[in-house]
Amino acid sequence: TALVAWRPPEPGVPGSRPPRLPLGAALLLLCCIPDGSSRGSPSAPRRLSFLSTARKISEVSIRGMLGCYLDFMITIGFLWTYILNTFLDYFDLTISSAVLPAAFLLSFIWMPESPVYLLAKNRDDKAVKALRFFRGAKYIKDFDHRPEIEVMRDFTKEGATYSGGTTTSLGYIKECLFKLGPVSTTAKAMRIIFGLVIIAQATGIQGVIYYTVEIFQSGESSISPYICNFVVAIVQFLLSLLTVMVVDRVGRRLLLLLSGAGMAVSIAFLAMHFLMIDNKSYMANFGWMPCVTVTLFISTYASGFGPLPWLVMAEIVPTESKGWVSSICVFLSWSLQFITTKLYSIMVSEMGEPITYAIFCLFCVLSVVY
Repeated sequence: TALVAWRPPEPGVPGSRPPRLPLGAALLLLCCIPDGSSRGSPSAPRRLSFLSTARKISEVSIRGMLGCYLDFMITIGFLWTYILNTFLDYFDLTISSAVLPAAFLLSFIWMPESPVYLLAKNRDDKAVKALRFFRGAKYIKDFDHRPEIEVMRDFTKEGATYSGGTTTSLGYIKECLFKLGPVSTTAKAMRIIFGLVIIAQATGIQGVIYYTVEIFQSGESSISPYICNFVVAIVQFLLSLLTVMVVDRVGRRLLLLLSGAGMAVSIAFLAMHFLMIDNKSYMANFGWMPCVTVTLFISTYASGFGPLPWLVMAEIVPTESKGWVSSICVFLSWSLQFITTKLYSIMVSEMGEPITYAIFCLFCVLSVVY
C-alpha cells in the first residue's frame, strides 16, 4: 500500500508530486487480496478464527470478554489511524501502519500452539506446557492443570466426532439440510443468528460508516467533519471498552437490546436534523447534532450488534453444524454489507436523508423487538 501512496516529486518543483500512475489502482487492489484473505473486515472469517482460538485457550469465565476483544482492538486501530492521519501524509501513514503487523510477527513466532490442538495430535506433554504458559503458571510447580486439560480433552473428542473433512463437504451439508427440521437445534440457532446478522446490516451501519464525512458535510455540521471523525473514534473506543468489561456480567441479550435502542434513538434524531436543516434558528443552536448522533449510532453498534452476533453464534450453533453455518453467515454478512453500502447513496439521492434514516430507524426498532 505504501507503494501506491508514494509519488516522487517533480524535478525542479520542490514538494510537488505528479499524478499517480494507473498502475496504482491495480496495486491497491492487489494489496487487498492478502489483507482480505487473512483478516478481512470485522465480520469476516478473521472473527470466526479469533473466536475459535479464544475458545481453545481461554477460561470460561472470560470467554465473552475475549470474544469482544477483537472489535475493541479494531476501534483502537481506527483511533490510531485518525491520530496519525492528522500529522502524516499517506506514505508515512502506511509505513507507520506496517510497524505493528511486523512487531506482531516477531512476537507471535514464539507463541505456543493451543492446548486443544496439541491434545488432538496426542501431544499431551506439550499441551500441558502450553496451558501453563497461557495461564501464567509456567514456573508454578503446584499449579493443577488437570481439570482444564480434561475439559479440553472432552472438547477435542467432541470435535473428533465430526472431523475428517465431512462437516464442510457438499454431501454432508445436503444431508444436514434434508434433516433440518423446524424444531431442530441447528434450525433454531440459524434463525437466531441469521436474524441478528440481517437486522444488523439493515440498520444501514455500513452506509453511515463509509459516508461519515459526507453526512457531516450535507448536514451542515458546525464542527469540522474530520474532527467529528476523531470524536467518533474516541467514543467508539470507550464504548467498546465498556462492552469488553461488562459482557460476561450483564449478558449478551441486554447489550444487544441497549445497542438496538441506542441506534434507533440516534438515527431518529439524525433524521429529524435533516428535516429541520432549513430552519436557521434550529441550525444556529443545534449545528452539532450530526456529530453527536452519528457518533452515538456508530458507537452503540460497535458495543452490541457489531461483535455480539458472532459471539452468540459461536456459543449456540451445534458443533456438527458450526463449520457450514458459520460460512453461510459470513457470506450473508458480506453480501448484505455490499448491498446496503450500494443502496445507501441511491436511497439518499432518490428519497432524501430524512426518509432514508427513518427507514434505518425502523430496522433499529425491529432489532430491539427481535
